[in-house]
Amino acid sequence: SLFGVIAVDEHPQEFGKRAHVLVAAGRRTILYSCPIGPRSKLTQDFAADAKYELICRPGQLPEIKRIDEC
Repeated sequence: SLFGVIAVDEHPQEFGKRAHVLVAAGRRTILYSCPIGPRSKLTQDFAADAKYELICRPGQLPEIKRIDEC
């Protein structure tokens, strides 16, 4: 796909495998692209063994949200 996670800490992700990316725990900078809009990046902390989702909504800033917390 043309959108998804493009790079983690400037390490490019393999084309076609951008939908599911393993990210090591710690503070990481993610370069990503949503279906609509320019490439962008954000830096945030990632927890070990946690699952996150890149959320793209028209007219809103994209976010990477933890999805395994109850």
